[in-house]
Amino acid sequence: AAMADNVAAQDIEDALNALVDDSGFREIDQRLSRFNLFEAMGGVRAELRHSNFLAFLFSPGRAHGLGSLVLEKVLRAILAEAPAANRPLRTLELVVADLDDAIVYRERQNIDLLIELTALNLVVLFENKVGAGAGDGQLERYKATLATRYPNHRRLLVFLTPTGDDPNCDGFVPFSYQSLARVLEDLAREASTPSEPSLILTHYVEMLRRHVVPDNDLKDLARRLYEKHREAFDFVFEARPQLQGLLDTLKGCALN
Repeated sequence: AAMADNVAAQDIEDALNALVDDSGFREIDQRLSRFNLFEAMGGVRAELRHSNFLAFLFSPGRAHGLGSLVLEKVLRAILAEAPAANRPLRTLELVVADLDDAIVYRERQNIDLLIELTALNLVVLFENKVGAGAGDGQLERYKATLATRYPNHRRLLVFLTPTGDDPNCDGFVPFSYQSLARVLEDLAREASTPSEPSLILTHYVEMLRRHVVPDNDLKDLARRLYEKHREAFDFVFEARPQLQGLLDTLKGCALN
């Protein structure tokens, strides 16, 4: 019996060592443990902080060094996903317009983000919901406020949520943080993007994928790892301390 126990223990140890040495495991460990500026600041699912940061990115004159590029690329992505009936302008109009005169307001008339684009005679409203959905009648009130305040402007109404939830309000366009992350990630990778703005965008996208939107690539990798190292994972799951993370547990078991 003692010999059988020793053999079983050796098998588990070998399985744990194989898991810790797996390149996929190391990739997950690196991606989840990497320092992130936005996590360090706290409130990764706080709508106010997301709205504040997006207002910063969308304002051409702010000190991010990207001018109106973020605003243009995000608006282009929204127009590409919007039903034709909800597009107040053609994408080509946006591309050739000078967006440097954009004015971004926070919490004007209780609206999360409001952007005036004089060159396009356009006003853009963002209702930002990271957690709970919109309250009863909230979007209708904002739509009416905009129609009263900007009767002669073209209007683009955007409902921003983690997965592009249906706004259930005519005139609003659903847009997801998943799509936003793709736009910002592409911009961060462009060779023309300066290194400091690229780093900030990369940190923001990483934070979104850890806490706000599903990271499907990471989930696929985790599923493949589990199928490959099922015995090691099952052992760790049964032996896990209540308040200790899975990766720390695996490393501790492999070192013992």
